[in-house]
Order: sequence, then C-alpha cells, then structure tokens
Amino acid sequence: RKTELEAILGSMAGGVIALNDENEILFFNKSFIRILNLEKKDVKGDSIYNVIRNITIYNVIDQVRQRNQKVKLEGKGPKKNQTISITGTPLVDGGNELFGVLIIIEDISQIKKLETIRTDFVSNVTHELKTPLTSIRGFIDTLKNGNVKDKAVADKFLDIIDIEAERLSRLIQDILLLSEIESKVDREAVSCNIIKIANDVIELLEAEIGEDVTIVLETPPYIRPFLCNSDRMKELFINLIDNAIKYTEKGKIQVVCKEEDENLIIIVKDSGIGIEKKYLPRIFERFYRVDKGRSRKLGGTGLGLSIVKHIVQLYDGNIMVNSTVGEGTEFIIVLPYVRKD
Repeated sequence: RKTELEAILGSMAGGVIALNDENEILFFNKSFIRILNLEKKDVKGDSIYNVIRNITIYNVIDQVRQRNQKVKLEGKGPKKNQTISITGTPLVDGGNELFGVLIIIEDISQIKKLETIRTDFVSNVTHELKTPLTSIRGFIDTLKNGNVKDKAVADKFLDIIDIEAERLSRLIQDILLLSEIESKVDREAVSCNIIKIANDVIELLEAEIGEDVTIVLETPPYIRPFLCNSDRMKELFINLIDNAIKYTEKGKIQVVCKEEDENLIIIVKDSGIGIEKKYLPRIFERFYRVDKGRSRKLGGTGLGLSIVKHIVQLYDGNIMVNSTVGEGTEFIIVLPYVRKD
C-alpha cells in the first residue's frame, strides 16, 4: 500500500512534500522539483529551509503548526512571473497528535494570466462601450431640451448619433464573433474556394479604396479547396484587407494566395504607413491600437487583428507580421491542409 500511495503522489501534477516534526523532508515527488526549479534532485532527509527559499511556503508551514488546520496561500515562485498556490495540511497520528505537515504546491501562473486577460478585457469593453454611449446621450439630451434651433445643426447631431450607434453595433458584433471563434467551435466547415473568397472580399471593399491605391490579387490558376467555415475565412480576408486599405493612402496592396508544402499561404502586403517594431508584439491583443485616435476615426473596433489571429489558430495555423515605418506592412498566414484531430 505504501508503494501504491507513493506511485499516486508521484504521478500528481502538483508538487507534494511531507515534512516531519523537524521540518525534514520525508517524501517528495518529481513535480515538486520541477515547479520550484530545484537543481538538487534528491532532497529526502534535507531540511526544507536548506532546499528552498520561499517566504510563502515558510508561512504556510508555520501557520499549519500553529493552528493545526489546513492553510492555503498564494505567492511568487522562483521562475519569472510564476505564481504558486501552496496548501498545507497537518499530519496527525492516531492520538490526533501533530507529527508533520503535508504541502501541495501548484503552478497557477497560467490561471492568473487568464484572470488578468479577462479583467483587462472587461475593463476595455466597458471603456469602448462607454465612449460612444456618452456621446450619444449628450447629443440626445441637447436635442430633447430644444437647445438646437438650426435644422442643419440638428441634422449634424443626428448624423453623429447614427455614426456612434453604428460603431457600437460593430463593436458588439466583433465581441460576439471573437467569443464564438475562441470557443473553438467550427460549424459548417466545407471545402472552400479560397480564390473566390479573396475576390469577393476585394469587390466588397473596392468602394473604400482611395484613388491613389491599387489592389492586386495574385494567385495561381488553381488552389486546392481548403476545409473551413467560409464565413470565418471571409472575415479573415475582410479584416486584413480593410486594415491595409485604412493605413495605405497611396501605393499598392497585394493579396497573395498559394499552396506551399501542404500549406495554404495567404499574404496581405501594403505600402502604407507601417508599424514601429516595438509595437509589433502587441498588435494582436484585443483592443490594442498603435494609433488610437486614427483607428477610432477610421471606424476600427480594435478587435480586427485579434479576430484574424484566433481564426488562424482555429485552423492550427500561424501568422507572422513584417513592417517598416513609411514602407508598409506584410501579414503572412500559413494554414495546414492536414490538421490535428
């Protein structure tokens, strides 16, 4: 039974250590060594104070001994940006006498990261919704109070209300779309003609292209159909091409689709304003804008590239970006024809 118990504890993802009354290690598992990034691999019989330097773990041990009850605390781990959860439980004998402490250590860094992302997302959504709503309420109150006698001015206010309401609608649609994509549910996946989808999107956005900008679709005569949801793929092209149009005042936008080594390659390249290198790691974050004022003025919700990234991940693909200020930006997407189950 002792061997079975050790096998069970040894297979646990969380780190487990048992201490005796002298705080010497009676038992430990491999996860304990891994989570705390210990160089010494055999610590049995060593004092816990000689093995690790962590004030939170020390506090858990002390509180368990003082209270003779279960204690749980969170603190920093030895690795960069690591958060660990430490649970201490008293070990008692048949006479209910404390003879040691059982410690379970879990790496909760990813959970904390997700909590931060969720909090930031809620905060950003609140801010993004509040801005147009405040504008709409202000103009409505002005009109209702009868302070505007000039019809031209009143019409201008109504136009602003209409623009802000449309912006709200786009934002809500993008949030719902992003939520659906993140659920990893890909309904109605069919063999799609990628060249046709790219052509359809270019025709759809053609009216938004400036006089000094040309858009070119470069493809071979035939590309093998790609298994996907056509609406998702259309959304991917819309966001990338629309982005290129918004930030290219003159020059050329290239849309390239081709097959390469069992992958579908999609490239959208523009000769627009470009992005500074320091901003590139963050451009796929939700609501992140390099130029906030310009993005809002052009009607952006701040979710377009995040939607693109999640669509790419939905199909087990990768997305890369190259950009030079004043020369333009290039997005390269690689989507495998054969995907993981």
